Amino acid sequence: MGTIRKRDNIWYVDFMYRGRRYRRAVGPNKTEAQILLGKVEPQIRENKFFDIDETADVRFPEIAEDFREYSKATKRSARRDQLSLKHLTEFFGDMRIIDIAPNLIEKYKIQRSQKVTPSTVNRELACLKTAFNKAIEAGKCRSNPVKKVKLFRENPPKLRTLIDNCDPQIKPIVILALHTGMRKGEIFPLKWEDIDWNNKVIWLGKTKSGKTAYIPMDNTVIEELKTIASHKKNPYIFAKGNGHYKESRKRFAKALQGSGIKDCSFHTLRHTFASHLVMAGVDLATVRELMRHRTYQMTLRYSHLAPAHKRKAMQVFDEWLS
Repeated sequence: MGTIRKRDNIWYVDFMYRGRRYRRAVGPNKTEAQILLGKVEPQIRENKFFDIDETADVRFPEIAEDFREYSKATKRSARRDQLSLKHLTEFFGDMRIIDIAPNLIEKYKIQRSQKVTPSTVNRELACLKTAFNKAIEAGKCRSNPVKKVKLFRENPPKLRTLIDNCDPQIKPIVILALHTGMRKGEIFPLKWEDIDWNNKVIWLGKTKSGKTAYIPMDNTVIEELKTIASHKKNPYIFAKGNGHYKESRKRFAKALQGSGIKDCSFHTLRHTFASHLVMAGVDLATVRELMRHRTYQMTLRYSHLAPAHKRKAMQVFDEWLS
C-alpha cells in the first residue's frame, strides 16, 4: 500500500490515498519512516486518513515567482534577489517544496561555497528563507526548512551593516573598495574594458605611483560587477550621463549614518582592506603588493595587526631597515 524510499540521505514515506499520491520527508532515520508508514497504512485502509496536506503539490518555481514579485515591489535589494533566485532555481528546479529538507539546503550551501563567498551564500539562503516565509503566509507551505540551516560566518557586523545601508548606486563602489583596496579616483573612471573576466583582474593602467597595475578580483567583486553588467550601456562601469561618477560623498555619508559608523571617510575603506588582510595572516610583502605601496614603511603601519609571531618578525625587519 505504501513504501519508504531514500533520497539524498533522507527517508520518505510514499503512499496513495483516494487516487492521489503523497510523499512525506521524514529525515535520515529509516526507523522513523517505517513507524510513520505503520501509522498511515491502517488509516488508509479504514478510510480515516485526514492528515491531507493541501500544500503537497506546491512546487519551488511557484514560491520563487511569488517572492520575485514581492521583492520587485518592496525591496531595494530586488536586483540582488533576482540573481539569488536564479541560482536557487537552478539547484531546486521543479521540486515540491515539501521535499526540500534541511539536508538538501545544506548540500546547496556547500556546493555554492565552492564557487562564491560565504556572504553571497548567506544572502541566497536569506532569500530562500524569506521565500518560504511568504509561502507560509500564503498558505502554500507549513514550515520553513531554512530555519534549521546554519549560515556561514562572514564579514564583521559593522561592514555588513554598512554594505546593507548603501543604496544600489553606491553599494558596488563600496564593495569594490573594501575587497580590493582601490582608491576612489581609481574606481570611478573604470570602464568595462578594464575588466578581465577570464583572469579575474582589473587593469588600472597608470597608478598614483606611475606604474601599471592589475588588481585581482575575489568572488564577491566578480558577482557584484556581473550583477550590474547587464544593466549598463555606458562604457563606464559607474556611469553618469555620458561620463562617470565623480563624487559620492552624500550617498556614502547617508550609508554611514544608517549603519551608525562615525569618523570614517571613503579612503578608510582602503585601510580597512589592508587591516583585514594582515589580521587574516597575509604576509606584509603581499599586502604591500596588493596595496601598491611605494615603500615597506607604508605597509609597516599595519604590522601591529599581524599575529604575534609575525609581529615579532616584522619588528626585527623594521630594526634592520632602520
